Amino acid sequence: MIAIVGTGKFTNFLIRNLDEKDYFLISGTKKNDSKIAFMGKNLDKIHSLKLPIDITHCIINWSHTYISKFSKFKDAIKGFENLSVFMINNPEVNYVFISSTSADSEVNRHSLYGLSKFMAEDIFIKVKSKIPKINIHIVRLGMIYGL
Repeated sequence: MIAIVGTGKFTNFLIRNLDEKDYFLISGTKKNDSKIAFMGKNLDKIHSLKLPIDITHCIINWSHTYISKFSKFKDAIKGFENLSVFMINNPEVNYVFISSTSADSEVNRHSLYGLSKFMAEDIFIKVKSKIPKINIHIVRLGMIYGL
């Protein structure tokens, strides 16, 4: 069983291709769906979430997509910091962070979204260096699909 953190088109694609009982969806957006665990704005409640033992993988597809001002950028970084605590509290799970080609240093200087993804990668890499048993992979999907 896998956990998926975040919603959106990619998450919808994953869910369409998974058996209903094979995933646990975690969101920072309140939705009228009993299958979604709401973790609050910027995932501020995810610190204490302990994943069930049958969850072996977690796909992190969470981000603030349209960041138009610095306060929203700070919110995004806070969410990624909250996710890092969640990972530390669930070290036996294998993580995949869905990043973006916007996280590339040549691109991110033009976009707060790209900069937030770049900083998220840095946060997760630092967690991995401090706690080597945490298994995290970073995937920049634009590199798979192309730009």
